[in-house]
Amino acid sequence: MTASNRFPFRQDLFDYPNNDFKNHLISEGNDRILFSGKFGIGKSFFLDHFFKDVTQEKTLTKISYNSFHIYPVNYSIASTEDVFRYIKYDVITLMLQKEIQLKESDLSYLKALPKYLKGNPLKVLATLIYMIPKVGKDVYESYEKIEELKKDFLTNYKEQKDSEGDKLVELIEEIENKEGSIFENNIITKLISTILQRLKQETSQENVLIIDDLDRIDPEHIFRLLNVFAAHLDNSKGLPNKLGFDKIIIVCDINNLRNIFKAKYGGETDFNGYIDKFYSHNVYHFDNRKILSNISYDAFKNIQIAAGSQLNSFYQGHFFNVPNLAIELLQIMISQGLVSLRTLITKINNGIEINTEYHLQFDALSIIQQSKVPLFIHFKILKEIVGGYDILKDYLNSIPPRFFILLKLNIYCNQFLHFIYFDKTFRVHDDVLLTVQGKELYLRPPERVERLDTTIVYLAHFGVSNNPIQYNYSVDEFIIILNNFIDLLKRIEN
Repeated sequence: MTASNRFPFRQDLFDYPNNDFKNHLISEGNDRILFSGKFGIGKSFFLDHFFKDVTQEKTLTKISYNSFHIYPVNYSIASTEDVFRYIKYDVITLMLQKEIQLKESDLSYLKALPKYLKGNPLKVLATLIYMIPKVGKDVYESYEKIEELKKDFLTNYKEQKDSEGDKLVELIEEIENKEGSIFENNIITKLISTILQRLKQETSQENVLIIDDLDRIDPEHIFRLLNVFAAHLDNSKGLPNKLGFDKIIIVCDINNLRNIFKAKYGGETDFNGYIDKFYSHNVYHFDNRKILSNISYDAFKNIQIAAGSQLNSFYQGHFFNVPNLAIELLQIMISQGLVSLRTLITKINNGIEINTEYHLQFDALSIIQQSKVPLFIHFKILKEIVGGYDILKDYLNSIPPRFFILLKLNIYCNQFLHFIYFDKTFRVHDDVLLTVQGKELYLRPPERVERLDTTIVYLAHFGVSNNPIQYNYSVDEFIIILNNFIDLLKRIEN
C-alpha cells in the first residue's frame, strides 16, 4: 500500500476556503477575479475541487459554473501576436474534451456559412480533424488549419457580397481578422463566444475562464502576457470579455508580482494602478495555512517508514503516538507560509524511507542506531519534508521568535544539549556541568539513552549540582541551541 493511498482525503482542506471564495465569486458584477496565494499553497488544487460538479452542488446548492482551466506556462515562448490564438486553441481543446457539440445555431450569424459548408464538406471535415489534439502536435500547425478554413470561407463570402455598404464591413473585418490586433474578433473568436453564450442559455451556468500557473512564467515575460490578457479579455463588445466568458479568474501571487513589477519598472511605479485592471472588486487572497497546520500531524504520521524492505507498523505507533517538536516546528513553518500543500502532498506520495539499521556516529566511541531515538527520526523526516538541514535552518531562522510558542521548550532544549555535548553526557549518570550561552548549567541525563522520547523529563538546573530546579530557557536561547543541534545532525548523518 502506497503512502498516497494511506493518506486520507481531508474535506476540511476545502470547507472554509469554499465558503469564503463562494461569497467572493457570487458578488454582483465581480466578473474579473485576481486569485492570489503563495506558490505551492494549493491554488490550482483548490480551484479544481471548487468547480467540480459535486462541490458546486454542496457549496452553491446547484451547478452554477462551467469552468475552462488553462495553463499558459509555454505562452512565454510565443510572440505577443500569437498569445491570444494560443488561448483560443486551449479553449477549443477543452471544448473538445468536454464533448461540447457544435450546433447549427452557433453558425447562424454567418449567413453564407451554411452554403459554404455544403459546398466544401471535405475541407470542413479535415479542419475539424486537425482541431483534435494529438500527442506532441504543434499548436501552430493546428491553428494554421483553422486559418486555411477561415480564409477559404472569407473568399467564398466575398463572392456573394452585393452591397456597396459592405466596403465598410470589409474594413472592420480586416482589422478584426488581423491576428494580434487589440480589435481582433475573427471567425474563431466569434464562434467560441457564440458557443459559450448558447451553453449558458441551455444550462443556466456561467462560463468561467481560469488562467493559472502565472507563478511559473518567466518574470521577463509575465507582464507582457498580462498586457495581452488585459487587451483582449475586455468588455468592449458588450460582453464580459471578448471570448464571451462570464468570469475571468487570473491565478497568481500578487506579492510576487508586485516585487517583479517594482524590480522591472522601478520602486516609484504605481503597481496598484496597473494591477487593478485585472479584478473587479478586490484581490481574493487564498490562505489555507490554518487548515494545513491542522493536518500537519496526519501528514507527518503518514510518511512511509520502511524497516528493511517492509513497512513496519511498530515504528508508526512508537514514534508518532504523541505530538513532538518536529510536528510543532512544521506547524510553525506552515503558519509562516514556508511549507506548502504541494510540498506536503509530494512528500506523502513519494514516501520517506528510514533505514532502521542506519547508525549515527558522533565519534569513534559514540554510535547510536538512528531508529532507536524518536528525536532523530522526527528530524530526519522534517529535513526530508523541507528539502535539507540547511533549508530547515534558513526557514527557522527567518521566523520571528514570538511565533515559537512551545509548551515543552525546556524539555526540548535539555534533549538537544544532551546530544550536543555528547562527549560529556553519553558515558556518565550524574549531573554534568555545561556552559551554555555563558551560563553554567547542570544537565541530568536520563538513565537509558536508547529510550529517549518527549515523555521523559531532562532536567537542566541552574547553579549548584544538588539544586534540582529546571532552568527556564528563553526563546532566543532555544533557537540558538536548535541551530547547534541541526548542525550536529548534519555532521553525524553524513
